[in-house]
Amino acid sequence: MLKTGKSLVTEEEFVDEYGRNYRFLSHKFPLPDVTGKLFAVAGITTDITNLKLIESRLNLALQVFSRGSEGIFKLLIINAELPM
Repeated sequence: MLKTGKSLVTEEEFVDEYGRNYRFLSHKFPLPDVTGKLFAVAGITTDITNLKLIESRLNLALQVFSRGSEGIFKLLIINAELPM
């Protein structure tokens, strides 16, 4: 990153000691000094766990509407397993 000067955006997963899954969006980028020379890497990380859960539920709702009763049954099973 310091050689290329390019930023990097990645989606990362983390599982804590209790088995809970978390998702993060990380943006890493080079920092220039006053002369413009790149000297360090900085980063900003955002917890997107809830966003991914909502995205998953929306995709499931799409399946429900596109597959009718089969999708509704699947929705009931998965929603019973997901935390609210």
